[in-house]
This record gives sequence, C-alpha cells and structure tokens, in this order.
Amino acid sequence: MIRSIPQAFSLVGILIAVVSIGAFLLQSTSPVQGTLVELAGGLAFLVIGQLLGRNPIRPRATMWIWAVACLGIVALLVIESLTDGLALPLVYALIAMASFPVITLAWRPSFVCSVLMFAGVTYASLNLPGDDDIRLVIAAVSATLIGLALLKVRLISIDAIADEQARAASFASTDPLTQTLTQTGLRSLMPSLGGIAQRVDDHICVMYIDIDNLAQANSSYGADYGDDVLRTVAQAIRDQVRVGDLVARWDGDEFLVAGIGQRADAQTIADRVTNAVKVSGINLGRWPTTVTVGTSAGAPSTTTFDALIAEAKAASTQDGGKVSPSDNFPPS
Repeated sequence: MIRSIPQAFSLVGILIAVVSIGAFLLQSTSPVQGTLVELAGGLAFLVIGQLLGRNPIRPRATMWIWAVACLGIVALLVIESLTDGLALPLVYALIAMASFPVITLAWRPSFVCSVLMFAGVTYASLNLPGDDDIRLVIAAVSATLIGLALLKVRLISIDAIADEQARAASFASTDPLTQTLTQTGLRSLMPSLGGIAQRVDDHICVMYIDIDNLAQANSSYGADYGDDVLRTVAQAIRDQVRVGDLVARWDGDEFLVAGIGQRADAQTIADRVTNAVKVSGINLGRWPTTVTVGTSAGAPSTTTFDALIAEAKAASTQDGGKVSPSDNFPPS
C-alpha cells in the first residue's frame, strides 16, 4: 500500500503542471512568475515521486514526506489566496485537505498536517474580503473531518484484507482435520529451524510416525472413524513431543515431527503415542491403534531435510521402530 505514495507524488505533479499551464493560457492576466512557481512545484513533485519509486525508504518516512509535501501545497495556496484576495486557491486547498490522509495511511502525520492545514485555511478565510469567511471555515472543518474519516475507512479495509490473507495463509499451512502443519507448512519453517540449530551448534532431529493399518480400519468402521483416529493420534503426538517441535501431517496416515536435538528413541516415542491413544478411549475395543516410528538426526550444514526424512522412514521399517498391531480386527 505504501507504494501508492510515489504514484501519488507523480500524479499530483502532473496535475499541478496541467492546471498551471491551463490557467495561464486561459487567463491573459495570469502572472508569468506565479505560473513558473507552480510549474516548478509540479516538477518537484514528479522528481520526488520518481526518487521514492526507485529508491524506497522506510514507510514511516515516506508517509511523513507525503504529508509534509501536501502541507506545503496548502501553505502556498493560502499565501496565494491572501496575496490575491481570492477564495479560489482555498477551494484547491480544501480538496487537498480531504484527499491527502487516504494516501498517507498513518494517523500521526495525517492528524498533525490536517490541524496545520486547517489553521492556515481558517486564517486566510477570516482575512479575505467579502462575507464568505464563515462558509469557508465550515468547509475547512468538513474537509478535515472527511479526510480523517476516509483514512479510518481505508485502514479498516486494509486490516480486513490483511486478516483474510493471514487466514488464507493459515489454511494453506494447517491441516484442517488434525490442526497440525501441512507438508508445505513444515517445509516453509525448516530453513528457520535449521538456522537456529546452526547458531546453537546442534542437530536437526526428525521423527516419522505412521499409523498402522489405518486403511483397514477405515474399511471396517468407516472414514469418520478413521478421521477420529487421525485427530486423536495428532493430539497424542503433540502431547508427547517437546515445546518448540514442529508437528505435521505429512501424507495420509503419516506424521512428521521436526525439532532441534539428537536422534530420539523410536520405540519410546511409539510406546508413548500408542499408550496416549489407548487412554483416549477412541478405539472402544474395535481396533488397537498403534504406530510405527522412525527417527533420524543430522547437522543442517552436512545434510538436508529430505535426507533426514528418508533416513527416518528407512529406520521405521526396522524392528526398533515397529509396534505391531493385532492382525485380527473385531467385527464392526
């Protein structure tokens, strides 16, 4: 959103140049010196817009540059109004007052510059000849309030969009059934985990956990029962791993845990998860939910995440990672 400020600088610069040239051509009495000053101001806005677009600076500084530049325009319009004794420059100033906060996208610069603009326009309105001073003051109040109200509306809209984007990102990285990470979500976090492991001079450990014979359970008792088992096993895994370990549903009935440390004991993990599922009562005598577990570990500087996964899967086929369920399923 902050990229709109350089574009706004360029558009305002072009607008100032077009208006000043048009006024000079249409009004033979327009002073050449004033037209040149306006053209110089428009050129300055164009240059600033190009500089900000090609050399981005901190968003907060960009917001202040835009707000102060708009304040400068209003100040010049106020001076022109007082010098020529005309109300038309104040009309342009009111337009600027109502429109600049929407592009600024920040409360502090918008509020500070709005107050200063209002003070300048009010002073000029009260010192102009004629009886339109009260109307101009009321218009200045309205322009200030409209500008700040539009700012609030746009900020609310931006927050709503950000919330939707965050929600979409969460859906993309979280498995809706088990509320664990997805494969994509876990992969996106592995570089950060590897960086932490390197800084503390430790290994990355991976645990591969496979629910035994879940397809057979689905066939005997239905997919809803299988989903209940997946949710229960996922919760059991989360309860048994350490704080900071990453748990993901890797593929179907497979889970993956990644963390920092040495290779864990596969049999111990399998026993803990199996016992946790047994205590949950999910089976109700229908099916002895057990898991196969394999583990691996390695330094992030000498191995890869995929290599650790392959090693953990290979280890799960060995006796140390296997907890065999009963081959006989009770009738449904």
